[in-house]
Amino acid sequence: PAWMNAVLIARNAAASLIGLEAPTVSEVLKPERRAHHIVGEKIGLWPIFHLDERELVAGRDNAHMDFRLSVLKAGDGHVVVSTVCWVRNAFGRRYLSTIIPFHTWGLRRLIAEASSCGRI
Repeated sequence: PAWMNAVLIARNAAASLIGLEAPTVSEVLKPERRAHHIVGEKIGLWPIFHLDERELVAGRDNAHMDFRLSVLKAGDGHVVVSTVCWVRNAFGRRYLSTIIPFHTWGLRRLIAEASSCGRI
């Protein structure tokens, strides 16, 4: 959605200023879309670590923290989204504590919208 693109572009601009790897504006606005993915490919900028008919696990490893995102179809129309972060240093701890409220807010809205549109 447009609101999420705006949030991501702002986040990426701030992240780039402090030396973090971040997608470009064009990568946010025009992501590559495929009908099917396989383990080892990227979905967006995140490598896929696991993929089956019920779950996708993607993430990234960097100098500050490693993270994994799981999207699991739990049945009865329910979806469980989980994130695990392994923080490597103080910068990673500060970054994570700053973004958690935004991730919680945004993820709830994204899942609700995807569910109401029948995408999950």
